[in-house]
Amino acid sequence: MKIVLEFPGFLQAGTLQSGESLELDTGTTVSQLLNSLGVSEDHQRHITPIINQEESRAEIELQPGDHLFLYIPVGGG
Repeated sequence: MKIVLEFPGFLQAGTLQSGESLELDTGTTVSQLLNSLGVSEDHQRHITPIINQEESRAEIELQPGDHLFLYIPVGGG
């Protein structure tokens, strides 16, 4: 199945570019995708998955055609 993955520029996702289409196995969860991209579990807990413009959870299985944005809150002052 194919999905579109977008993420902020400061997130290191291997050789992937934000906005690329990815081919995934059916039943892949957001968490499994993040693991395959090398994102540590410690960092994963700070990522909010936005699937098709709706806030979601990392345990959700992705569906064909989903648009996944990895939202990472940034603070500072």
